[in-house]
Amino acid sequence: MSNLQRRFHFHNDVAEYNVCISRYLQGDSTINNVCVGAVIFGNDEGSRMLLIQRTKNDFGGLMWEVPGGACEQEQDETILHSVAREVWEETGLHVRSVRRLVDAVHFVIDTAGEQFNHRWRKLTFEVEIEEGYGSCDQGLRTSVDQSIKLDPKEHEDWGWATEKEVEDRAWEKGELGRAIRGGLHSKQH
Repeated sequence: MSNLQRRFHFHNDVAEYNVCISRYLQGDSTINNVCVGAVIFGNDEGSRMLLIQRTKNDFGGLMWEVPGGACEQEQDETILHSVAREVWEETGLHVRSVRRLVDAVHFVIDTAGEQFNHRWRKLTFEVEIEEGYGSCDQGLRTSVDQSIKLDPKEHEDWGWATEKEVEDRAWEKGELGRAIRGGLHSKQH
């Protein structure tokens, strides 16, 4: 991770996640893995959310999601650093600040034949990005649009979904899931 990705700030609401991953996992015996997601709004009103689509051959192929992925203890100083790294790796965008937690879900990946199942917690945060920061709504989206760089091995498309499209769980590019709706429902007005 470059120095630029390390230079983000976080709001007091998420200070408890500015902790190393192993320490976070030690604090909860119900999980053995943690992953993160990042909700990026495309304007001051928070009515458009950046979504990316997994490649056809990836786990959850063609699914639309917010940027995110697994926390990596060897690479990430803290859970919040995982957020910044995942946003960078999946979109090429730089996190300016981690504002607040918008969703937390638990799930289990059944690993038949293995000694134990993978018990995950996914933490999804609202973030602000450097690209277009301080611009008007259209200026922000234009700056972000020009900066997005997807890894073609992981994601094949991206777009801005409106609040209505998220509420209806469908937009012109495909079906949307629960975690995406959680991000819009929790936005601050």
